[in-house]
Amino acid sequence: MTGQTISHYRILDKLGGGGMGVVFKAEDTRLGRMVALKFLPDALAGDSLFLQRFQREARAASALNHPNISTIYEVDEHDGKPFIAMELLEGETLSKRVASGIAAAQQQRSKADTADEPRPIPGPFETDQLLDLAIQLTDALDAAHNKGIIHRDIKPGNIFIIPRGGTAQAKILDFGLAKIDPAKTPSSANPDSPTVGMHLTLTGAPLGTVAYMSPEQARGEELDGRTDLFSLGVVLYEMATGRHPFEASTPGVIFDSILNRDPAPPTAHNPLLPAEVDRIVLRLLRKDRDQRYASAAELRAELKQLKRDTDSSQSARTVFAPPPGRLGRLLAAAGGSLVTLIAVFVAVPFWQNRWKPVAPPPAVAAPAPKATTRTVAVLPFRDLSGKTGSESWGIGMADAIISRMAGLQNLAVRPTSSVLRYVESNTDPAQAAKELEVDSVLDGNFQRAGGVLRVSVQLIDRENRTTRWAGRYDLRGNDMLKFQDEVAQKVVEGLNVEVSQAEHESMTAPMTESPKAYNLYVEGRYVATEYLMRPRRESLQRIRALAEKAIAMDPKFAQAYALLSVAYVLEAGNFVGSSREYAARGARAAERAVVLDPRLAEAYLALGMAQALQTQNREAIQTLRRAVSLAPNLDSALDALGHAYMQAGLLEEAEEVLRRSLQLNPGVRVAQLMLARALLYQGRFPDSEEILRQMVAVSTDQREAEATLALLFYYQGRLGESEPLAERVSTGEIQEKYLLCFAGFTYAARGQRNKIDSLILRMRPQEVIIPELAYWMASLYAALGDGPQALPWLHRAVELGNENYPWLERDKNFDKLRSNPEFGRISEQMRSRWEKNRQLFSAGRGQPSPS
Repeated sequence: MTGQTISHYRILDKLGGGGMGVVFKAEDTRLGRMVALKFLPDALAGDSLFLQRFQREARAASALNHPNISTIYEVDEHDGKPFIAMELLEGETLSKRVASGIAAAQQQRSKADTADEPRPIPGPFETDQLLDLAIQLTDALDAAHNKGIIHRDIKPGNIFIIPRGGTAQAKILDFGLAKIDPAKTPSSANPDSPTVGMHLTLTGAPLGTVAYMSPEQARGEELDGRTDLFSLGVVLYEMATGRHPFEASTPGVIFDSILNRDPAPPTAHNPLLPAEVDRIVLRLLRKDRDQRYASAAELRAELKQLKRDTDSSQSARTVFAPPPGRLGRLLAAAGGSLVTLIAVFVAVPFWQNRWKPVAPPPAVAAPAPKATTRTVAVLPFRDLSGKTGSESWGIGMADAIISRMAGLQNLAVRPTSSVLRYVESNTDPAQAAKELEVDSVLDGNFQRAGGVLRVSVQLIDRENRTTRWAGRYDLRGNDMLKFQDEVAQKVVEGLNVEVSQAEHESMTAPMTESPKAYNLYVEGRYVATEYLMRPRRESLQRIRALAEKAIAMDPKFAQAYALLSVAYVLEAGNFVGSSREYAARGARAAERAVVLDPRLAEAYLALGMAQALQTQNREAIQTLRRAVSLAPNLDSALDALGHAYMQAGLLEEAEEVLRRSLQLNPGVRVAQLMLARALLYQGRFPDSEEILRQMVAVSTDQREAEATLALLFYYQGRLGESEPLAERVSTGEIQEKYLLCFAGFTYAARGQRNKIDSLILRMRPQEVIIPELAYWMASLYAALGDGPQALPWLHRAVELGNENYPWLERDKNFDKLRSNPEFGRISEQMRSRWEKNRQLFSAGRGQPSPS
């Protein structure tokens, strides 16, 4: 037919053909545009019933006007041959794109097999492009279903991918045609029957359509839009993994798999995928359509949410990724961020000079520790042989003893984070006790002699430098587990600490019966320490691997599950493409730890942090309160609870627990910064200033405190004092967005918008995952008088879980926006959540409304 003119179309070339007809490239001579002409095969064109149905459905499909549906221009016939004139597309079908992606992945796999460190191989599409195309396809199906049109033949061959610069546009083909089954003969076919026909029974029938049928379609049942969603699930599975979920060589086997077998999760084939992809795709592939998404619109909403989460975390890797060796500085700048707090339980957020004793914060109605509470620190054990690389053993032994005593009501134990500066230190133990502000210290050393580890320990009194207790142990194999328990008990006895029966049982309960599992666990905690000195994702992967090996050796090892949870939460906050996915994995690991040991405070701490990262503020508060009830002197749990209270706008509660934490461990800078901000949020500027000035006075490396002080001076109108601080922060070596934002308020007051733009790279609200940063960006734009920029940031802050309504009401920067209806809606949403938080957690405190 090439060269012929049919109606007003001049046929130029044949593009392809198949069971559904032949397609030609043609020129529309009337409108001067290129089109594709599709002619039905003669066998179908000669059947009047099919012809009526074809024309009816093609005309219905031509009413669809959507960027992701191939446009039908005209339905006509020539010499008794019906044809469709439709949009001419340039690109390739999804089936070809998947095939080329599989080939590329196989090449990568071949290279990876010869590499020193094999890496997981992605599917044909990267996650971001997979989600982008999935959203486009879902949007197209939603538009069609809303018009009452069901495709019934969604498959890669009916999807076209068009390159658009660095992106791609998807187009669904053959709407209105897919209901017609070319395998049926005209005499035997019912034009109104579902599309099943002979595909399942004809010898040599094509696998294409069968492989993408829904179970109800395969059974010949009445269909609705959910059949297209099942088929889309199969397509997405292939795009994500390069494999078909129901792989088989014959239609019959595929038919059986679709009806009776559940596919493996996509991440089983492509571990680089977010876990949420598993949940979404597997829900699409449910056998019972009532268990699938009710509509394409519902599916689209979840895909968009996952895309936002993925984009946010990818951006966060660039915007917030900590430089080597500076994680403590970065995360302290986040106001005691969740990632820092969860890390406190395994290691240290600030190395060496990060722990600085300062004068106690201004006293206000905070409960003092009980008079009977004793204080102790366990110093890292020293290797007398002088061998390098033995620090992990020394830290591990100290850490294990600390963790055994951390839950006691009447004993305050300095956390591992406080004592790490004494690694390889010759500091006199009594001097260390004075620096750490404790009654006593446990000092220890070890050396190896053949197969024996000889350990000596002594409990030294700070005041009179006498030894309260000393012991010597020769350890072999399982002895290490018994050693930590006995030493912890001897310390408690030596300090005359009153211990309840429940506390005694908890302290002496064995962590694990497996020495190998225990060693892996100790090594994992040490790697966590290394990570905080040099934050690399490889370290977190190493922690996960060690924890998982320990769990494999002892599936009931609750502390190993808690450590695994911590690794996931750290990744969620710093590196991975889907923070929600890794926070969810962290939550699951922590929940397992809680089931195994309902009295393990560390498990509740990890779970609370995971919940907070998932913006589950109330659940996080409840969980962290449980951690504190189990271990009242675990300062990291108190810090985490204080942070959660601040997020919820419960400022007096935050102040109370943070003061208690600082009484237990006076030098932790995270708690100091959080307390200073809790006081600022209450409008108690002088009290906040006193803490910040004390922090600045003890060290020249206090950019976090200086930035917060500059912010405080801005709100007091003391610009002459804020300017030098803002300048130091903005010209420093490390350019954290949080600190630069604080410095930016001073420049906003001076009308220096260009200065702010040069400091803070333009970010979109969806790129930020830290609620406080989103809020401060909103406040900064409000200070600049830029309401259109401020409101999306404020909405993002609330979306991420910022419910600090008292400060929103006090923040002068929003005064000019308070009459704005959109601000009113956001403010009311925050107020409503804050009021609910007060009802649940203030316990009749009667916290006053902000004034």
